[in-house]
Amino acid sequence: MLEGLEKKQRLYTCRVRTFRQTLDKSDKDILDSALTSGEFTPHELSMALLDKGVKLSRDSLKRHMRGVCSCSKT
Repeated sequence: MLEGLEKKQRLYTCRVRTFRQTLDKSDKDILDSALTSGEFTPHELSMALLDKGVKLSRDSLKRHMRGVCSCSKT
């Protein structure tokens, strides 16, 4: 009955992807550009978003920008 019992691996959702899904197309384009242009460091982007009322940590942004978040695993 319990053959093949395995620990279930928890999948953490990328906060950047979760936030991005709430945006309209023009805001998605702006965010995508900010993430990929190299103009912002993760910390600078986090602070710029905070000025707009969006709270995304620099660590979440850094993982997403480096491609090591859960987005890259799907």
